[in-house]
Amino acid sequence: MRQVIGSFITILMLGLCVVSLTACGQGPAASGETTDQSFDRSTSPPTSIPATDVPSGPLGGGTGLILFSSYRDGESEIYSMYVDGSDVSRLTNDDARLNQPVWSPDGNQIAFVRRRGVEYRGIYVMKADGSGRVRVMTNYQSLDIEPAWSPDGSKIAFTSSRDSYYGSGDEKVTVLNIYMVDTITLQQMQLTDTQAWDSSPCWSPDGERIVFQSSRDGNNEIYIMVADGSGQANLTRNAASDVSPAWSPDGSKIAFVSDRDGDEDIFIMDADGLNQTKLVDLSGEDKSPAWSPDGQYIAFHSDEDGDFEIFVVKIDGTELMQLTDHHDFDGFPSWQPSPSVLAAGSVPAELDPTNIRQMLDFNLMDWLSANAVPMTTTEPGHSLGDLAPLGELIGDAHVVNLGGLTFGTNESFTIRHRILQYLVTELGFDTLVFEVSQDDAVQINHYLQTGEGNPHQLLAELDDPRWNTQEMLDLLLWMRFHNRQPGNAPTIRFYGFEVDAPFLPMDLVMANLMYFDLGETGRRELVYDYLGERSSQVVENVDRLLAQAGYNGKFILWEYNYDFAGAIQADYLVNTAFHPSVGSMLSEIYEEDPFTIGFAFGRGRMTAFDSLLEDRTLTTVQVSPAPSGSFEWFARSTALSVFFIPIRQIIDEETPQTLWLDQPLLSRLSVGVYQPDDPNSGFHRIRLARVYDALVYVDQVSPIQLLTPYSESEIESVEPFCSDTGVCTQ
Repeated sequence: MRQVIGSFITILMLGLCVVSLTACGQGPAASGETTDQSFDRSTSPPTSIPATDVPSGPLGGGTGLILFSSYRDGESEIYSMYVDGSDVSRLTNDDARLNQPVWSPDGNQIAFVRRRGVEYRGIYVMKADGSGRVRVMTNYQSLDIEPAWSPDGSKIAFTSSRDSYYGSGDEKVTVLNIYMVDTITLQQMQLTDTQAWDSSPCWSPDGERIVFQSSRDGNNEIYIMVADGSGQANLTRNAASDVSPAWSPDGSKIAFVSDRDGDEDIFIMDADGLNQTKLVDLSGEDKSPAWSPDGQYIAFHSDEDGDFEIFVVKIDGTELMQLTDHHDFDGFPSWQPSPSVLAAGSVPAELDPTNIRQMLDFNLMDWLSANAVPMTTTEPGHSLGDLAPLGELIGDAHVVNLGGLTFGTNESFTIRHRILQYLVTELGFDTLVFEVSQDDAVQINHYLQTGEGNPHQLLAELDDPRWNTQEMLDLLLWMRFHNRQPGNAPTIRFYGFEVDAPFLPMDLVMANLMYFDLGETGRRELVYDYLGERSSQVVENVDRLLAQAGYNGKFILWEYNYDFAGAIQADYLVNTAFHPSVGSMLSEIYEEDPFTIGFAFGRGRMTAFDSLLEDRTLTTVQVSPAPSGSFEWFARSTALSVFFIPIRQIIDEETPQTLWLDQPLLSRLSVGVYQPDDPNSGFHRIRLARVYDALVYVDQVSPIQLLTPYSESEIESVEPFCSDTGVCTQ
């Protein structure tokens, strides 16, 4: 099995065949789907089965049209024809390979797959006549294939290789999982999560369930699940390879492909997996079953005639008809829905090229995907090679502003931990300036330099309980590990810049101000006065610390995003209002030297205070969803789990896309207090291009890991043990 999969991956990645997996029955295709097909001609090929007399009126209860892809004009394009094989019409003319066409439920649109280069394929939608192409999948780093419309047209399930990874020796391990994209918001959701191959999704007619194929049991089986990904169960339970499921229009039957009798044949079973019977027994390989709208016929493609052609057969195995005879690959049939469904118009108009993806007069989601630099993980202890593009941007900068949204998410901390490791080990940064008091910083720095003291106790004694976490402990342990290794230069120094009372954490101040009846103007003035005064004191402290440490050093300033955000616009302001920010002040002092990295996230859970009162406690809460049109809303469409946008590199291009980053754009600025009555808590309008040189985005976040209290008997000075990858324990 492993050898077969390895051979197939080679074919897949070299682009020698049309993608061999397609939704709703359009399953594994033979390597014969090429323009240089080679067959053993030593014996006469099977005699073609002639088309029988076609009944009057559209066969199968539909409109009489079948979509398919073909190499007949040199490259794979999308065609339509009547069910008798006549009036073949070419719908596309592209220099890339187009295949796996699927009618929308209302028959007005067509989803299909377009190959981009050797390795990447994406999903597009066009009108029924081939015009108005719109790209609905924007993950440029993988194969996104096998589109399958939900019955109401509101979603498209698909197969993606985005979960693939590199194993030992940089060998790529291909993983396929099933995802779903909302056709209105274009937001994506993962439905299966295995290290195997889950593919070929197909919806039940009521939209409640999805049938698919999976190799998780060591061989391909047909599985079923609820449409949200739950309740996954094996239907076929057969030692052979069972693939390419397709649900009948009435929901009672499932067609699929199996090689249990030697070659691949079309089978039909009940929707619960019972009564598995062969539909037709040809000598070739039969693939890609597609039901007619009335459920009485199945179209498929087969190499019965020596090359792949399209056939139609009645579900009792009679009335077999060959529809194409072109001696090039013809396959992946899709039957247009019946006129009654066409009239319903179930597919939302938002998939028209004038939809939200075009509201800024350019394909912003595609642009984000093309310019997003993927990062392999948020977790420390892995290779730092994926951060090299960020290092090239930072260049010779001596000050890096490392921004974050909150104390309350694991990923906001760990991704900065990784960046700090890279800055220290690869770029020679030697000083970390942190948001703790200067007295606390002295004790932490003493531990980092000498190993005397215990980091558990040091963290427990900090004023803010959100610092007393496993993530912060891991950071201190790694810095101590680095400092005590012979030959590790430079050693890392630790300083604190926090201002004195009466200044408070900014997330608490901004949240409290929302509860005062000051009027919008009064509230704005207080916020900006506070920000400006606090920023001045922070910069004064930082400047003094840097002078004390020596300006020839290389400094990392670990702070909130809002301390760098000097360009914020409230909804009630006509123009953007500026306040003196830490970032802008440091830029003036160091003549544009500081490189500022911001942080954004899309969804998940976090740790936050449960109220604004003094007796508040920490609790785990759901992150508020990103509002439509926000940066995070667009970023989620890339379907990358973690990436950064190299703003400094691209901002001088002055394209519509980069100008978008220079407009007041809704984005998270700070999150620290749970406010259930404010769903957009933490979002502000920010000119991202004026605030950040790079912006890191993490799609899903999780709560911080609070440390349990230690008794005095447990607190002792112990040097951390660290693995070769820098993962430390104590």
